[in-house]
Amino acid sequence: MAMVLTVLASFFTSALSAVLGVAGGVTLMAVMLTTIPTYAVIPVHGVAQLVSNTSRFLLMLKSVEWPIFFRFLCGLIPASFLGVSLSGLLSETGLKTLMAVFILVSTWFPVGGLARFLGSRQSFIGAGMLTGVVSMLVGAAGPMLAPFFLQTGLKREAMIATQAACQFFQHLIKIVLFGVILDFDYREYSALLVCLAVAAIAGTVAGRKFLQSQINEEQFRKALKIVLTLIALKILVVDVILKQTLS
Repeated sequence: MAMVLTVLASFFTSALSAVLGVAGGVTLMAVMLTTIPTYAVIPVHGVAQLVSNTSRFLLMLKSVEWPIFFRFLCGLIPASFLGVSLSGLLSETGLKTLMAVFILVSTWFPVGGLARFLGSRQSFIGAGMLTGVVSMLVGAAGPMLAPFFLQTGLKREAMIATQAACQFFQHLIKIVLFGVILDFDYREYSALLVCLAVAAIAGTVAGRKFLQSQINEEQFRKALKIVLTLIALKILVVDVILKQTLS
């Protein structure tokens, strides 16, 4: 039953990410925390998200903004190694608090220097550094990347395609580092990983069709801001405040 629930979640969260570019990874992470052992959540989630982002990236290949992608990689690669070395040293509660505050401020109050920074192509070096560290420590870092794209003025297709390309490489690095440095054995979850991959591809195709036919540019931006806000509040209230209160 746990496997069925996880696979269904992979389908629906991939569809959600195909529509908005975010939220799928965080939602899938929440489901996996209840269905598979904690030690396996981040690497297994990484494989599912790799497939989801790869399918999204390939379907929208012509819309990818390659200069943004390559700047992102410049920050992502060294930061991912840093994230591995910091594993177990940084407080997850503190990291999630900073993550939620960053999402809220950069989504709704990007004023002055912050607005200029987020809206510049050069800022994606910093975006790569942020998501590289957070992805290794928390698992789902997509919501931290989305506010950068919101401020660039890119159209929805370009935003979703380029973010998918960035996160494809982010999850690829994470998978390799968990296997090589942290010795995670992916073979133990091979059947689940295959099912997650098939579901992710199907979800991407379904979400892509909805994106093309049911949502316009203005609706997309409003929905993205609302979803990012809900994610940030969930992190603050459920993952930080309630967890601290109950522990």
